[in-house]
Amino acid sequence: IEASDDSIYVFLTKFMKGVGPSLAKKLINTFGEDGLINALENNPNEILKVKGIREKKRDKIVNSWNNHKSLKEITKLIGNAYGPNVITGIHSHFKTNPVEKIRENPYILTSVKGIGFKVADKIRRDLKIDVDSSYRIQACLSYVISEDQENSGNTMIDIPTFFDLVAEELTFGEEGDEEFYRLDRASFMNNIEELTKIDSGNALRFVGKNREYITTAYMNHMETYLFDSLILNNTDILLYESDAKVRYGTNGRVLKISSIFPTPSIEKE
Repeated sequence: IEASDDSIYVFLTKFMKGVGPSLAKKLINTFGEDGLINALENNPNEILKVKGIREKKRDKIVNSWNNHKSLKEITKLIGNAYGPNVITGIHSHFKTNPVEKIRENPYILTSVKGIGFKVADKIRRDLKIDVDSSYRIQACLSYVISEDQENSGNTMIDIPTFFDLVAEELTFGEEGDEEFYRLDRASFMNNIEELTKIDSGNALRFVGKNREYITTAYMNHMETYLFDSLILNNTDILLYESDAKVRYGTNGRVLKISSIFPTPSIEKE
């Protein structure tokens, strides 16, 4: 019996509780490796013919095999740079059909801790998904604003700066190359609009009188919470630095929130 890392014998004896070397050999001798894989995937009742396997053990073997196969396929998709914790994290995060979901939109991987936009973008190239895919553009929008918030401390970003940063990240190849892409302003704004319509961690929100700033839905919620707390407590302060947001306190004063959350300054009118 072949005992390579990829063999089903290794799977049965190392990853399947309750199946030792003796039972594993019985299964493989009965069906052969290819025949056993075919039985597990297409007709699992076949393995009930082997002495020592009943319905409960059959179900455990089949479920474990499906999980094992899925983990191997995920590893092939994202490469060997990530350890088993990340691979199992991806598998448990998406629960059902993770490989199919990743193949359709590799950028969903960015919702898993330890996987960033650049890794997902490499997988996109391997899967030959179009360079101008809306999945790619929207994932980059979320990536760039998150990076800017983390590195600069700003809770929002003005549209022109945001466009320049995203365009730089998304530019692919050189003019004349078979696969060349450069973001245009219309596509940039259209994809922002799409992300303002969703209700998830990737959602974006326009702020400012003329919608001249962009923030994440999370930061927008936190700013709203801060304002509501100030108003609820009838706090008599003005927060300066940015005109991105304007609200009125219960005493009629204007409350302005900074894009950097500085120490609030108190001013008397």
